[in-house]
Amino acid sequence: IIYRLSLPTFEGIKGKNPALLQLENFILERALAQTSERLQAFQTMNATARYLDLLERKPHFIQKLSLTHLASYLGINNASLSKIRARLK
Repeated sequence: IIYRLSLPTFEGIKGKNPALLQLENFILERALAQTSERLQAFQTMNATARYLDLLERKPHFIQKLSLTHLASYLGINNASLSKIRARLK
């Protein structure tokens, strides 16, 4: 079941329930960690290394995403992704 709440409603409920505040903090911390890892990968890895890292850590992304979306996620164009995939086969 998925519930949709307005921000003011959620803030009110969260104020009365510390478990929701902890859940929100947990989600935000995970999102920050993932964003930091991704930013570090862009700064320290080349496109091939980013592709191999993604293949190792999240193979379901490679299987489920279209090549266009995959290339965008890796920060490269479709042609570069195709060349990387061809070299690795």
